[in-house]
Amino acid sequence: MTAEEIFLTSGDLNQQLVKIAYYDGDLSDAHKKQLHGLVVQLAEDEHLTYPQYKDYWRKPGWVLVRVTKTLHGKGFPTLYANDVTIAKLEQSIFPGQTRWLVYSIRKGWNVAVPTSAYAIERII
Repeated sequence: MTAEEIFLTSGDLNQQLVKIAYYDGDLSDAHKKQLHGLVVQLAEDEHLTYPQYKDYWRKPGWVLVRVTKTLHGKGFPTLYANDVTIAKLEQSIFPGQTRWLVYSIRKGWNVAVPTSAYAIERII
């Protein structure tokens, strides 16, 4: 057992729950919508004490995605390959560029990922 496996957070466990639900499901549109709802509920539950996030992930534009490669931020992984979560495509702060705003279930925050990184695959 590695140190990473020993020190699992609730975010790690929630991400595993979502991955199991995704990979064991039938991948029908109805199943994908249920999975999207599950991720939104996990995000909202994590932020109950922050009223500014009420219904934040229920707004239009948030879609179910799969992370295709591990992404690091500030020296540690924030999103792992094959994580299933929600994301929103938006304009980057740089003119003419777009980025994914990806919710990290493991960390409990949004991560900005340039579309040029080719690391996010839209599921629905």
